[in-house]
Amino acid sequence: MMDNIIHGQIPNYNLYGEMGDLPDVIHCEAISTRSILHDWNIEPHRHNRLYQFFLVQSGGGEYHIDGRQGKLKPPQILNIPPRIVHGFTFITGTQGWVITIPVEVLDQSIGDNLRPHLDMPFETDPTSGLTALFDEIAREHASRRFGRAHILQSLISLIAGQLVRINAEKGQGKILKPAHHSSENSNYCWNSIFATIGPRLNMRTHRQCHQPI
Repeated sequence: MMDNIIHGQIPNYNLYGEMGDLPDVIHCEAISTRSILHDWNIEPHRHNRLYQFFLVQSGGGEYHIDGRQGKLKPPQILNIPPRIVHGFTFITGTQGWVITIPVEVLDQSIGDNLRPHLDMPFETDPTSGLTALFDEIAREHASRRFGRAHILQSLISLIAGQLVRINAEKGQGKILKPAHHSSENSNYCWNSIFATIGPRLNMRTHRQCHQPI
């Protein structure tokens, strides 16, 4: 993995460290669920056709997004679009949520005319309404009640719409512009992120799909 990163080959995953397809219409899990398995270090990677919304509620740490390094200062929301290289070094015990959404589901939720507003990574302070939406998505995702997939997609429409509004209204979202020009073989500022590189993984990218619930 270290050799691949040095040569600009960034691993592509669906869910971090997993080979299989996304098993649901969306995915929602606590930040701690996956981070604790990797000693709270999530090494740089990307997702070809997945958006991710992070809500960091407590704890913190550092992010590495498209060659830019910054502090996680909860409460905080991060928008990570597809193909954006990102990694995290979380403070032990950091709490919050990660919502993972296929491009196709987001298009169905807010339309491909609004989705481009989420195609640049940005961070913002959460409103009480956004925090409540993250919590509701987490509850609904954990359930297996009738109409679950439709309700999840409706909730994604609300949360994505709020983030689109934040990004569209100047001054409310901090755009995380890349530190360097990005391409498939870009050279990122790896010296600042080698500390996040964990065990060697040899994962291959699978085609994204989602199954109806």
